[in-house]
Amino acid sequence: MQNQNLIFNVLTVSDFISIILTFVYVVATIFICVFNYKSAKAAKDQIIESQKQFKENNIAKIIISFEVISYNVYAFVIRNIGNQYATDINVKVNEDLINRCEGDLKGALNRLNNSTFVLAPKKDFSLVIFPVLCETLFQEKCKFNISYFDSERKINETTIIDLSQYSWASNYKTKEYTYYIESVKNQKELIKELKEVNKNIAKLNIQNKFNGKSELSKETKIFLINFKKIKDNLNLNEGIRISLNEVNENINNPHSIIKQIIQELKYFDLITDESNIYINYDMDIYFTNGGILYLNNLNDKNNMN
Repeated sequence: MQNQNLIFNVLTVSDFISIILTFVYVVATIFICVFNYKSAKAAKDQIIESQKQFKENNIAKIIISFEVISYNVYAFVIRNIGNQYATDINVKVNEDLINRCEGDLKGALNRLNNSTFVLAPKKDFSLVIFPVLCETLFQEKCKFNISYFDSERKINETTIIDLSQYSWASNYKTKEYTYYIESVKNQKELIKELKEVNKNIAKLNIQNKFNGKSELSKETKIFLINFKKIKDNLNLNEGIRISLNEVNENINNPHSIIKQIIQELKYFDLITDESNIYINYDMDIYFTNGGILYLNNLNDKNNMN
């Protein structure tokens, strides 16, 4: 009886140990499967991420930015920050911005809207918007609809640039711009001085030509008499444009001496230096107060003697 109980106990312990070992094996197998699944998933995710990174590193990427070139000189910069060529690029600017522009800038924006172009990797184009929009520039909100192709797909994007956020940039000033402003200022002063010198030389030439004369020449008096005939329809206090054909009566070779007549009238201070004669013999005549008085007192018979 004791032997049977011993055998039963031994079998029971062996079975118990077998059950435990089997349980441990099953649990270990489950852990191994889970670990292998996670490892495989991680490897798959890593491959997918690598493929994604590869694609992102080998595509075109077009952006538009607002940049300050120098003081009061600004530009929209279209840049390809990707590593592939961007082709068939089209950038459309909001119409209300275009309508507020003028001249060359308006034309450039319209041409941009209707153009397609290519940008190599890491290259850019700049659209300079100085000086047309400078007064209202930082009140603008610019919307750009961008479409382009990379090596695999067409991309459509929208970029909005609120320039009111860049108003602080208007205070930026470079050494180059300061030098430029000083150069322009000096150039304007030099031009002003040269004009004054030329004006004085012209006056001196007139004085040399008419020096010693106490009265107008016969041709100049005839010119004024002819002018007086039509003056009733004109305002002598304002600049008057007339044609030589209107005042050439009784003047011999008027085309050859009209410039001398004008110079003589300036010398006697009857018309101002702003008076001028053009290639087609039209004239802008500005009478001085003395010139108006002389013209009003002019008498055909008395002044021709």
